[in-house]
Amino acid sequence: LRSVRCSTNATAGKEDRPEYWDIRPAEKRRRIVVVGAGPGGMEASRVAAVRGHEVLLYDKTFRVGGNLVLAGMIRDELEQFRRYLEIQLRKLNVKINLGKEVTVADIESVEPDAVILATGSAPPLPDIPGIDRPNVICSSDIIGDPKRPISGFSLRRFLMKLGSIAMRTGAGFSFSKWVLRNMPPFGKKVVVMGGGMAGLELAEFLVRRGKEVTLIEVLEDITERAGPMPSIGFHYLNLLTQKKVPMLTGVEWKEITPKGVVIMNKEGKRKTIEADTVLLTLGFDPNTKLVEAFKGKFPEVHLVGDCTKNRYIQGSVDDGARVGRLV
Repeated sequence: LRSVRCSTNATAGKEDRPEYWDIRPAEKRRRIVVVGAGPGGMEASRVAAVRGHEVLLYDKTFRVGGNLVLAGMIRDELEQFRRYLEIQLRKLNVKINLGKEVTVADIESVEPDAVILATGSAPPLPDIPGIDRPNVICSSDIIGDPKRPISGFSLRRFLMKLGSIAMRTGAGFSFSKWVLRNMPPFGKKVVVMGGGMAGLELAEFLVRRGKEVTLIEVLEDITERAGPMPSIGFHYLNLLTQKKVPMLTGVEWKEITPKGVVIMNKEGKRKTIEADTVLLTLGFDPNTKLVEAFKGKFPEVHLVGDCTKNRYIQGSVDDGARVGRLV
């Protein structure tokens, strides 16, 4: 899976084009503010700092990495990449400010010469009856940014809340990662809603840990959401096929109940897919809140990664490297 490794390298495949890898010192040192410490924001901060700029990086969570945090709990190479970026930022004296959702006034107070918005995206919540049930889990519930109403109490959700708090420290993150890998708190039967890259990876991850997984997707082509790395999507699809994991495509989601997910299949028949836990992997919606708020407020504003459209890790890193060279 060479493409897995290359997805975190903005220069991969561009070795004959020095404008992609030749980081030259800036003609004038500037103050650069980066909002969002996901892969795109971190790479933009790194490149800008290498060029000699003063860089201030902000993120509302308590751990840099954005979606790399959760992805790194499943795939070691992505956690290694997140750690690499974090170490480089600290070596380059990037000022990292965590745990506060910044406003326009906050950024105006530091008088930046340029602003880079890498505010990322958030998982969408489809209008499905029962989406607020405690047996439904999305990525934000795991990494500690739950902003959706939940009806009822769930011990699993409570434990995830404790885990998301523990993840603010290095030891807590390591422990949470160990729990996720060795004792996934998802019940025996799991339905994964969404057949994109995240859904395929998560389904394969859980199958290897003894879970009975069913993957359901509204599209006919289960890899259509795989993004810019379809070869990886086909790899996981083949693994799931070999393990005879049920994958239902072209279905319509009707309701989520305590027993599982009610669907309507291609033949128009309603069916309940039994599950203890329902995992939402439905892609991400761009976070445009700050993008709109920052319009016209600063002389130079650049957008990086998922805050414009789904760029995934590879696209976000490419954006960050490109913008880091522009400012």
